[in-house]
Amino acid sequence: MSYLGVLLWLLGASSSPGVKEPPAKKIEISAKQLQVLGNENKSVYRENAHVRSEDMELHCDKLFVFYTSERTIVRIEAHGHVEANDNQNRAKGEQAFFNNETGLLEVVGKPEAQFIGGSVRGTKVFLDTRKKEAIVETPQTLLSESHGAKEAAQGGAKESSSVAEVEIVAEQLKIERNSQTAAWEGQVQLRRGPMLIRSPSLRAFYDEKGQLQKAIATGGVEVQDELRWAKSQTAHLDNRRGIIVLTGEPEVKEGNSHLRGSRISFVSGKHTFTVENAKTVFELSSP
Repeated sequence: MSYLGVLLWLLGASSSPGVKEPPAKKIEISAKQLQVLGNENKSVYRENAHVRSEDMELHCDKLFVFYTSERTIVRIEAHGHVEANDNQNRAKGEQAFFNNETGLLEVVGKPEAQFIGGSVRGTKVFLDTRKKEAIVETPQTLLSESHGAKEAAQGGAKESSSVAEVEIVAEQLKIERNSQTAAWEGQVQLRRGPMLIRSPSLRAFYDEKGQLQKAIATGGVEVQDELRWAKSQTAHLDNRRGIIVLTGEPEVKEGNSHLRGSRISFVSGKHTFTVENAKTVFELSSP
């Protein structure tokens, strides 16, 4: 069947006499087959459906477009092998729902998202096409390895950890591409090799290449390492060197020692750690 395409103008409210309105946005939609259901204010695009606007691009097998009697688009539904991007973040899944009024695109059906820091899976992925942000529900995130991790894996950087990956799970993830940050909320767990960090909130920062540089956990933090257990109000992770710094009534237990101080720092997997303004309690075995 010959290629069919259509250009739909997003028509706003009629302008008042003498008042200049900004140029209307456009959405271009194409597919191998188009069925226009005028009485239902709906169009159906089948086979290689493609949506393009200045805010997003979307590909799928089948597309439904719902609009008003004036042909103003209200919403778009995409089905089958959905791939979408907002020029900043990418997502894919089995279905997607776009609300033209809010600019929010919801992707469901085993959705996955790609962003500057890595990849993430969840139950739902939302792309805010106007703010250039992504929100993921119940995210399972795998972050890109850092320069230091790569060098260490190759026997290079002496200060770096040999662990190349950071995995994070939480209740929600918000990706802020313009500021090169991502924020996790709700029962956050960050795993970096033998180290596990638990906290209510976590914010990660990347460089321009999308590699994780540091992460800050807040709201009451617990750290489990193969050598020790620690807790504090805040934890700063230097991912390049594998150093974690605890502040806010920090304390750490290792073996028979229990230490408190104003600031505690250590490298994951190493016995050495530093405590400022230290107070130590040793548990002595009975004779």
